[in-house]
Amino acid sequence: MNIFFWALAFAMLGGIAAALLASLFLILPRRAQAVILPSLVCLAVGALLGVACLELLPHAFESVNGHEAEALGMLMLGVLVAAFALDRLLRWLGDRAKLQVQSAGPLMLIGDGLHKLIDGLIIGIATAVDWHLGLVTALAVLAHEVPHELSNLAVLRDSGFSRARAFVFNLSVSALILPGALAGALAMELAEQGRPWFLAAAAAVFFYTALSALVPRLHQQAAGQLRAWQLLWIAVGIALVSSLHHLLH
Repeated sequence: MNIFFWALAFAMLGGIAAALLASLFLILPRRAQAVILPSLVCLAVGALLGVACLELLPHAFESVNGHEAEALGMLMLGVLVAAFALDRLLRWLGDRAKLQVQSAGPLMLIGDGLHKLIDGLIIGIATAVDWHLGLVTALAVLAHEVPHELSNLAVLRDSGFSRARAFVFNLSVSALILPGALAGALAMELAEQGRPWFLAAAAAVFFYTALSALVPRLHQQAAGQLRAWQLLWIAVGIALVSSLHHLLH
């Protein structure tokens, strides 16, 4: 099995396909978008948490002793703090760019390019461990990237990009997931002993994405209300990951 081929294939599923689906999503009537998008965000939360807890962490901890497990926990804390710091920096730059609307789009593309590289690294690492893990990881990335790409397209349009330019630039940046995936797979091939550390770091990124980027959106959507359907769709996301885990193994 060619690890690099599958890493690229899964990266295209998680990144390129998400950008294309988001563009097609915009064709739908606004009423349909308003119904589908919140459910998709909930599904993404469940998928990301499911992959982190049911796939990445078990693979990370299966071959370490107690002392190494504690070190992995410290690594995850470090990644979470680093993700928060990077997120705050990008948000601060974004707030400053909003003062000049034309700057918001290009700055968003830079931040999204970094985001795609990290997603690619995670997919490449997961694929090098096990192609089943690579597939479920790519599907989780796909689930959270579609609403993310919709936000990107909206920012580009508000920054003065035409519909065609916004599509081309967004798709081009999404392609950065491909070198990220190759780098992740190569890192695993060259440093197999680093497998637990890579997987624990990837799990931390998924935790941060789900709980910091997506869950606040759900709270905003249901402000002042108790929305049981949100829990239902989160549970569906987790169930899909669990089902795929048992089906593929």
